[in-house]
Amino acid sequence: MNEHSEAMNERFRNSATVVVKNVATTAAILLSMTIWFFIEQPQVAIGVIVVIALLTAAFCWRWYRTLIELTDEGMIIERNTVFKLKRTIPYIKIASINADRSVIDRIFGTVSLKVNINTSTNVLAPEAVLTLKKEFAETIRETLSLRIFDREVTEPGDDEGITFSNTELVLHGLFSMSSYQTLFAIAVLVYAVIVSLFAEGGLAGVLLALFIVLTIHMVPAIMTMIRFHGFKVSRIGDTIHIKHGAVQNYKTSFEISRINAVRIRRTFFARLLKSAYIEAEVVGISAAKNDQRPLICILCKMSSVRNVMETIVPEFIYVPYETKKQPPASKWPMLLNAAVVLAAILPALGYLSLNIDHIVYDTEWIAWAQTAIPTVMVIITAGVLAGIYYSIKLRGFDIGDHMFTFSNGILDRETSIISYGKVQIAETGAGIMARRLGLAKCNISLLSTLGTKKIGSGYFTEEDLKRIPDRMLELLEYELSCKILTQNDPKQKEAHSDARV
Repeated sequence: MNEHSEAMNERFRNSATVVVKNVATTAAILLSMTIWFFIEQPQVAIGVIVVIALLTAAFCWRWYRTLIELTDEGMIIERNTVFKLKRTIPYIKIASINADRSVIDRIFGTVSLKVNINTSTNVLAPEAVLTLKKEFAETIRETLSLRIFDREVTEPGDDEGITFSNTELVLHGLFSMSSYQTLFAIAVLVYAVIVSLFAEGGLAGVLLALFIVLTIHMVPAIMTMIRFHGFKVSRIGDTIHIKHGAVQNYKTSFEISRINAVRIRRTFFARLLKSAYIEAEVVGISAAKNDQRPLICILCKMSSVRNVMETIVPEFIYVPYETKKQPPASKWPMLLNAAVVLAAILPALGYLSLNIDHIVYDTEWIAWAQTAIPTVMVIITAGVLAGIYYSIKLRGFDIGDHMFTFSNGILDRETSIISYGKVQIAETGAGIMARRLGLAKCNISLLSTLGTKKIGSGYFTEEDLKRIPDRMLELLEYELSCKILTQNDPKQKEAHSDARV
């Protein structure tokens, strides 16, 4: 506790590693923008070096004039450069402190602590980043944990938690991305093989196809494998701990109460492998990558997914008392929407097919296009109709006492398990045809890692969808009445808790 006491009310600076990070990032951007000028105009390098030197001086000044203080009420970050800044973050508003170690951090023995508050206004960036020596960073993290959660950080042991094999990591990298993206990459790869086998002088086309495959599939897959290498999830009490990363180490922890929804995702290829992975909608933490929600399970067999659910988030396992599928009448508004889309696409493709000889003058290409374009038109139409058919069969929702589930997706499917108490807005709407059929759609808004997230349903009767906001209001009314009754009578609190169970 002495170390924690010393950390309080003492002003300190970030490690000078922040200057190295800023200079390295700026230099990389400037060099990438001007590298082409170096060949013909070497003097450009002198200007770039001067700019980098001036920016380095500015970064050093900013680092030296930025001080951090942990008071009894909150964290204060004060900067006094050309502009004066004083940012106060009350402990009560802080949701999590995540530890992140980039390559530069590992070289210089530092840790970046990312402080996040429970808000959706700035979810993609933490409210404060403290880059400190590893030992001091651990002290600060424990001090903040004592102030925020009234307890020290309890790290799981090496033998605690759920780990995943390298095979599961590779499969996650390859098949966790959109199946449409994967299928397109496979189609381009098949084209490259056909061209290389049967076309003369098709080397340029093969190289272009391989470049496309690498860009849209293999490189993202490899980056995903690197990002989630050594993925481990564990739970101690009500706190979930996650860590992963081969090059950049990422470590976070959050309370189970911070999870607003759990999403089980199964891409087309994941379903072929009888596998799935789990995302969590968590408010107040930074994901390892800004466009990705935190995972609590990478792609693995369904038996392992069930084990993760039972071990890590058993609160999101429930038995629904009512299950609804889209009624047959839902096909009519979907057919209307499809007709509007097809009316915009098919005539354009038809016109292109009829007038291709005015655009392309190569006889072979004209013959190929006149066959390929009608084929594409048929595939699009068949795909839209098949999508409507499978949407009716697959989309649905389950209703429970304290949670409900939306099932969405055709090729890539997802099951979102949502707590009534975490929903911010539940709205229903319907177009002209849907209203005439007594149908509507429901959109659920809730806070997530990436801001406000909307989860939509398919077409259902208004009476069925009305059960969701009705149940939300019932629980809210119950919580308010319970709060009023228990303000002066603890026995009533126990009675209401027993009744809720």
